Amino acid sequence: MSNPGILFDDSLLTGLDVEKSDIESVVDDCDRCTKVGFLPEIEASYLGLILHVMDLTSLNSTDNKQTIEALVDKAFLYAKELLKSDIEKMANTHSCELRNYFTTSTLTPQTVCVSSVRIYDVVQRLRFLKQHIDIASVAGGFPMGQVPLSCRITEVEYAISHGAAEIDIVIDRGLAISGNFEELYYDLRAIKSLCIKGNITLKTILSVSELDSNQTVYKAAMTAMMAG
Repeated sequence: MSNPGILFDDSLLTGLDVEKSDIESVVDDCDRCTKVGFLPEIEASYLGLILHVMDLTSLNSTDNKQTIEALVDKAFLYAKELLKSDIEKMANTHSCELRNYFTTSTLTPQTVCVSSVRIYDVVQRLRFLKQHIDIASVAGGFPMGQVPLSCRITEVEYAISHGAAEIDIVIDRGLAISGNFEELYYDLRAIKSLCIKGNITLKTILSVSELDSNQTVYKAAMTAMMAG
């Protein structure tokens, strides 16, 4: 379900007390979960789920028409070519419908994610293959976010007009670190308004490793959610 956003509410940014030990406890729990063994049929189901929510991405400075064509081809062939034997082995060993599920499923990622100037190459390749997959595009001054809002908006408009179904943006970490969360909100809200018009999914990247505290991470995340 899409998040329409709400008005900026500074009170939602206060009252949080995050202890490092609390975070470490959650991380430890997650780490233990990754070491738990599952039945092969359950592992295969998780594998299928992971594929279906994955963004197959290429954001290299050397990307060109040929590399993007190869990326699109990979979206349709990679899983079936490399996983087919493992899936068939599990299906033959265990009494479940794995084989049917994985052979009838598209086994494609959720999106192919590229920079805005490479969207056209994805569109052309999909037309050639007579296939469809949603296109995600990083836009709005990725990866730094340190460009004027007007320029960020222009790039988002460009990406949408050329065929992006999802826009992935980064926040201006400088605004977050300096505590300018209301300005950050209105920056994000301006881009959200463009996505609402075109029924486009908006993903906001917080780049938490560059933020200076757990409190800043929380406030940036809450601000992004308020913006939609």
